[in-house]
Amino acid sequence: MSENLEKTNIIEAGKSKSNDSEQGLEDAVEGSNEALQKKKSGSPSTQRVQRPHSSPPRFVTVEELLETAKGVTNMALAHEIVVNGDFQIKPVELPEDRAIFSVLDLMKVDMANFAVSSIRPHLMQQSVEYERKKFQELLEKQPNSLDFVTQWLGEAADDLMNQTYKNALPAGGGAAGSGDSPMPSPVAVQNYAYLKLLKWDHLQQPFPETVLMDQARFQELQLQLEHLTVLGAVLLVTFSMAASGVSSQATFAEKLKMIVKILLTDMHLPSFHLKDALTTIGEKVCLEVSSCLSLCGFTPFTTDKEIVLKGQIQAVASPDNPVRRIMDSRILTFLETYLASGHEKALPTIPGGLGPVHKELEEVAIKFVRLVNYNKMVFSPYYDAVLKKKEEGERKTDVRNIHLLLRLEIKLATFICTGRQSTEPHQPEPSLNFIGFNVVTINNSGIF
Repeated sequence: MSENLEKTNIIEAGKSKSNDSEQGLEDAVEGSNEALQKKKSGSPSTQRVQRPHSSPPRFVTVEELLETAKGVTNMALAHEIVVNGDFQIKPVELPEDRAIFSVLDLMKVDMANFAVSSIRPHLMQQSVEYERKKFQELLEKQPNSLDFVTQWLGEAADDLMNQTYKNALPAGGGAAGSGDSPMPSPVAVQNYAYLKLLKWDHLQQPFPETVLMDQARFQELQLQLEHLTVLGAVLLVTFSMAASGVSSQATFAEKLKMIVKILLTDMHLPSFHLKDALTTIGEKVCLEVSSCLSLCGFTPFTTDKEIVLKGQIQAVASPDNPVRRIMDSRILTFLETYLASGHEKALPTIPGGLGPVHKELEEVAIKFVRLVNYNKMVFSPYYDAVLKKKEEGERKTDVRNIHLLLRLEIKLATFICTGRQSTEPHQPEPSLNFIGFNVVTINNSGIF
């Protein structure tokens, strides 16, 4: 009877998860709207970003898995199987005096876990269609469910266009031709938008609706990258100061990395103070480097060098530290290159200075790209529609500006030829600004 009771509880829990998952996205959007209202009202947030716990594998029974594989009716469970590479099934714990049943249950679980890996590609396609369908239903009920997505993609497109325009400027800084920057490709805009999620202010910026289900995952990736940035900066400074023979010793380099890594473990806890931690790290690093130099027969660290190294390590605490900014830029460049490579399995070359943390960086990159590619499969039609609408709006604005420019040129030519003067009082001269032009209209000439 106890066994039947356990199965009943599991089934009821599975039903509850299914019902909750169908409302999860809608509730998240509503919560996002509330966040925007708080932001508009200017009410300061008293909360601090806390390090989210890594999502542990979600354990389900074999019966739940079979039901999910048949109909894929639980969007949250299907999403978890697809995006969580560590997903596994755990059997129901049985009393010790039923060992034979425990063995049989373990055998079933092993077969089920093998089935998960086998059906993952098919399950991905089913989950993509299901999630898109559920979001479309939500969009029909709440037409504003793409507002934050529109803002997110629009800002990414504008940033890319500004970068293109700046890169096109000549060395003197003057105007480059017409200055008309073409609209970046939808793929480029989407990739750049996903990278912006790794720099997101989760307390002040509402998260885009289409990635709400993975907000915790993106936030975890963001924290991991911040940790890697500081770790990589400390190691780069250390190996730059130490003798070349020290940094080339793999055993010592790995040992030093683990020491710094452990001391930075709680970096994103509210009680963690980075400056104090880096002071401790500086002391420990100098001891380890001095010991290694002595064992290898190199010239030992002088007091002056130790002071300089400790100071450079402590300076990494500032986000504006040059070394830290270089590490951050190169990490984002690596992720951008890997994301743009499509479905190629080979990882791009690790940028200079990131060698000591390349394993950790590759692990984060694989998780990030897998998450992004899945999100693209589900929501690309919506992203393409948003960007197309923006491009059409830009084109209409350009046409209007060209018409205004032509009118201005015609009327200005007429004014010059006729010598017509205006009797209207002098007014400030407004500027007609648009991409590639900066035309000053002459109000007191009677042109407009």
